Amino acid sequence: MNIKKVLFLLIITSLAASDVWAQKYVTKTGKIRFFSDAPMEKIEAVNNQVNAALDVTTGDMVFKVLIKSFAFEKALMQEHLMKIIWSLINFPMQHS
Repeated sequence: MNIKKVLFLLIITSLAASDVWAQKYVTKTGKIRFFSDAPMEKIEAVNNQVNAALDVTTGDMVFKVLIKSFAFEKALMQEHLMKIIWSLINFPMQHS
């Protein structure tokens, strides 16, 4: 076989195999924590039910977070967060 044909087939095979070996990382045990040092009190919440995926070849990242899964120190804080999110869903900010 001609050396050019062998080299060409080797390059084509390598390019095709790179798609097969594309790396994607997925977790269903992610964790999100936020903290705010507000003037009246500190607000902290943790969510241990986070799904995330990273496609290394494209750099795409995806997160799936259930808002109700945030655990607050006080139930009232969670209630306030839910009211804020509800208002943002129903009345999204208008950008000019």
